Amino acid sequence: MGLNNQVNKNFISNVANLLIGIFVGLFYTPYLIRCIGIAAYGVVPLAFIVNQYISVVTTSLTGSLTRFYSVSLQQEKYEEASKYLSSSFLIITFIGILMLPFSVWFITHIDYVFNIPVNLVSSAKWLFSFTIIGFIMSLYSSLLNITLYALNRIDLMNIVKIVRSAMKVVLTIGFFELINKDVSFIGLVLFLTELSILFMSYLMYRRTVHNKIVVSAKHFNKPALYAVLSMTIFVIVQQIGDTGLYRIDNIVVNKFWSVRESGILGAVSDFGNYVMTAIGVISSLFGPLILIAYSRGEHDTVKKMTIDSSLYVGLLAALLIGAIIGFCKPILNLWIGHGYVNYFPWMILKLYVIPFYAAAGVFASVYRAWNYLKVPAFLTLAIGALNLIISVLLCILSGGDERYIFYMLIVSSVFVILQSYVLCSYCFSKLYDFSEKRALITNFFKISAVLILTVFIALAYEQLIPVNKLFQLCMAIALVVAVALVLSFILVLKKEQKEELLDYGKSLFSSK
Repeated sequence: MGLNNQVNKNFISNVANLLIGIFVGLFYTPYLIRCIGIAAYGVVPLAFIVNQYISVVTTSLTGSLTRFYSVSLQQEKYEEASKYLSSSFLIITFIGILMLPFSVWFITHIDYVFNIPVNLVSSAKWLFSFTIIGFIMSLYSSLLNITLYALNRIDLMNIVKIVRSAMKVVLTIGFFELINKDVSFIGLVLFLTELSILFMSYLMYRRTVHNKIVVSAKHFNKPALYAVLSMTIFVIVQQIGDTGLYRIDNIVVNKFWSVRESGILGAVSDFGNYVMTAIGVISSLFGPLILIAYSRGEHDTVKKMTIDSSLYVGLLAALLIGAIIGFCKPILNLWIGHGYVNYFPWMILKLYVIPFYAAAGVFASVYRAWNYLKVPAFLTLAIGALNLIISVLLCILSGGDERYIFYMLIVSSVFVILQSYVLCSYCFSKLYDFSEKRALITNFFKISAVLILTVFIALAYEQLIPVNKLFQLCMAIALVVAVALVLSFILVLKKEQKEELLDYGKSLFSSK
């Protein structure tokens, strides 16, 4: 299969995944809030945050494995790849066993760890139990799906994602409407979904490796394990810092306020996750291509692809986020209800950093390919720790005043941009010392300009044509993004970048 044809397949499958993601984003969170209320829904983000803290170790391992495994696979060193994968399976199992006593203690004392109403404690314990088990299963699925990523089969990975999203919605509606509207069923749905995804991932794995890669105890290899773990240590450090930046606000808000405030913050954060899914239509195309080019020693290709693709991803995100920020009040009104419109500043602060975070993801894929993690890991940890300290101090000073949540989100957003775009572009420039370092700074201001431009277009539109219905909102966002896209294409991109995108567009629509 040609590389261009596979990229086109990946793009089309990304669009399909996007459409499903849009439906889930518009329907799932409001449905849960209507069924169980904002207080009960506030427990749900806490369960997912716990999984994210557990994933600091486990996903660090899978992330490190991706680098070594992909290089071996691209170089057709199948025996070496089998050693990396088999060793990682055994260490994930070992970590799961070690987690068992901690998980039991944590679940039995859940009402002491978090601020949860008494009437929700029992359901919350079941929710956390199911989500932790489901998360462990998802780690095995992730290990199997590394093969798909290494082979640039994003189309197959998207099939897995679509099935996961569809099962989550269908099963939740089934349990809620046929049995009971209880928060514990959200965890049960996650468990059943991940069990199905694990089986599906295994079938995909078998389909793609054709018995060239073998997972077995006899392939456990200490040198392979040490190589992965040496990288994993720094990834763990970076993930701890990331968690201190991107997810700590929900826990802090829950401890100093209640599940109501953490539920609202969790809802607007979820909206940002749905937008990231949309941006993934483009951004996920570049990671495997960069890793393949690195594996082949094509560093000029890596440099150009990284600079250009980070700009494209950042601009795409700026267009979407700018339109959403401009229409954030009608979005909140139509999405979760008029009573939450006053929380639009929270939504803005959780969203405006996404273009820079998305662009930085492209740089991160390069320094991870190089196994250059020590500097970004410890700087991320320092930034995350500083963000946590300032957030807690603001909450202590708040006296229960919700305005301090806004101040906390301002501080966090500044640290997110510093940790994402600034740090990642710095690390990239350290690896590739070339004459166009100014392009990284220029791209930052281009993304910022497009974000501001799109926000102003959206605000102007709403002043002229009030948005009161979902169809009007969708049409308004589409129109604003289209106008801002044309202006950005004309004013922001270089001539060669315009030609590159036009050529790709032609190849996409002409491919069979």
